[in-house]
Amino acid sequence: MKNAIILCCLLIALVVNSCQPAGGSDLQAQKDLIFQANEELLNLGNFDYADEVFTDNYRDTGPEAIKKMAKDLRGIFPDLQVKIDPIIAEGDMTGWRRIHTGTHQGTIMGFPPTGKKITWESVILSRYENGKIVEEWGQSDLLEVLQNASEPPNDPEQVIAVVQSAMDALNDKNAEAYLAHSHPAHTRFLPTGPTLFTQEMTVDEMTDDFENGLEFDMQLEEPRVAFHGNTAIVTGYQTGTNRFPNGQVVDGRRKYTSVMAWEAGKWQTVHLHISKVSQ
Repeated sequence: MKNAIILCCLLIALVVNSCQPAGGSDLQAQKDLIFQANEELLNLGNFDYADEVFTDNYRDTGPEAIKKMAKDLRGIFPDLQVKIDPIIAEGDMTGWRRIHTGTHQGTIMGFPPTGKKITWESVILSRYENGKIVEEWGQSDLLEVLQNASEPPNDPEQVIAVVQSAMDALNDKNAEAYLAHSHPAHTRFLPTGPTLFTQEMTVDEMTDDFENGLEFDMQLEEPRVAFHGNTAIVTGYQTGTNRFPNGQVVDGRRKYTSVMAWEAGKWQTVHLHISKVSQ
């Protein structure tokens, strides 16, 4: 609705402010240029096509700014596709709406990738000079869409499923699957000693540990989840037997706390705290 109102205002401005008369063929050419420019630049990634569309003094930057914008956008949304509807031309102005759809795979406007396919709209008013675009004004709802897409799903069952999946990966000696649930900089406090582990683990290192006797047979009991913005805290109990390469065995029932962060479109373990065996 917001963009529809903005489009109406732009179109009113288009009609009121158009002072350069243009024939029907010229107006159609302006529309065709918009369609072709969006197809080449955003749908196909033909960035040099900007030289055919924008004047050298376009917004005091020339076509290079458009090329960078298109490259950045297609880098962040690799499967980006756009369509134009509606489009209205009057005099030396064209008002149009662009609908974008793509999978959010890179950081934009401060938002890290969510991995979600999103759709947003822009409304744009373009002014022509000698058959090319020399100025543009626009408005987009991308910020609002990104804010909504980045909101963590506050679903306790989903968070518990991630924790259980990580435990299952350890039980199965699957280092790659376990680390996929962990933030690269996550920390760990384990019942094997008083040390807070902060060193980043790698798949090869964990695989070596499994080959040297690291073994888990764990279950999660009585899990509870509390949400605090983009963070979820999971508490409960861990049961079963853990065997470590140094020969140490941890058995019984342990208090379990996991701090999870919503980042890059998924819940990741930031800190894991397992208590000493409870008496």
